[in-house]
Amino acid sequence: MLPFTLRSDTPDALLLLWLYDLNILRRSSGEKRGSVLRRNLASVLIASALLLAAPQYCSADGKPIKFETIPAGARVEVNGTVACTTPCSFNIPSEYLSFKFAFSKHAKTPIIVRLLKDGCAPKTVNLTAGPIRWRDTYAIPMYTFYQALSQHFVVQLEDAEPGASTADGTPRCGGADPVLTRKMIEAAGSALVTVSVRKDFVRGFLLSSDGLVATDGEFVADHDTMTVTFPDGKSVKSSQKYVDPDYGLGLVKVGAAGYPNLLLSRDFPHSGADVFNVAPPPPGSAAQNSVSEGIVGRAGDSPMGRWVVTDRPLDYDIPGTPLIDRQGRVVGISTARNLKLYKGENVWQASRELDDFVKAHFNLAAGGQQQKH
Repeated sequence: MLPFTLRSDTPDALLLLWLYDLNILRRSSGEKRGSVLRRNLASVLIASALLLAAPQYCSADGKPIKFETIPAGARVEVNGTVACTTPCSFNIPSEYLSFKFAFSKHAKTPIIVRLLKDGCAPKTVNLTAGPIRWRDTYAIPMYTFYQALSQHFVVQLEDAEPGASTADGTPRCGGADPVLTRKMIEAAGSALVTVSVRKDFVRGFLLSSDGLVATDGEFVADHDTMTVTFPDGKSVKSSQKYVDPDYGLGLVKVGAAGYPNLLLSRDFPHSGADVFNVAPPPPGSAAQNSVSEGIVGRAGDSPMGRWVVTDRPLDYDIPGTPLIDRQGRVVGISTARNLKLYKGENVWQASRELDDFVKAHFNLAAGGQQQKH
């Protein structure tokens, strides 16, 4: 029996189909043929279960994508053509949502949506992941394709000008205030660190005001002593570390106090939610934090873990980078493990996984921490 249940009328069905198509169950190109053959039976069983559980995604007819915006009334342009005004739905070819086989029909172009509303800043959303390379059981590439990330997006628009308002004082757009967004990003940046050994480094962030740092597990596992550099330039060495080898997560405890910290969200962000990557410069650099923004394409539980998938890379190529929502909470983290397995596919480890790992070792309360014994 498979260690999960799947219903085609729930978002989890599409998530599992998408994760499978992203080759989470796929053999890596460097795996030996014998190892591949030993997994063939399991792969066939899983594929069969997916097909039986999700027939609605394999139909030849077009499939609807539901779009909502906050505020409503935005014009939706799909690959340059006006489709509707939010809240609304439009159809896409079924191959963007169907399960893939060696000779199955597959989508060859991405779907880009542009949202336009008077008084709001224009917003672009990539509805698809890709190009994804489909491989056969011998890890031989067969074709590349694009896959829809979700069938329902709720997108927050942002005011075009800070403080813009109508004659009666109401916001001109009614979307998010860009000034508050910038303040949130600045506050998040004050909790970021770099973790380094000589010239090698990864990123990280403070989970407590007294020096508990979340970072990449592989880097932590490979080094006995690391240097943690704070935003003010102060550096502290530490050898107190914790590693979760299953998901590539790491914790480092340093002697520090009074630093800002980030909170972990246990909630999965919805498809269409804004997310931000605030990345500190390398140790010793005078550069400012870099900021990139995107949206969540898909997030949730699966048999392979808990994931957040964004519609673009968001500068996550250095492990330990946090993914932050509009409330300044961490919803995901990039890891060396994910970068190797799903290179170019924008897969982040969900913060719920990290929260469980932290709670296994520490009691966090009011920004501080106490180690469990």
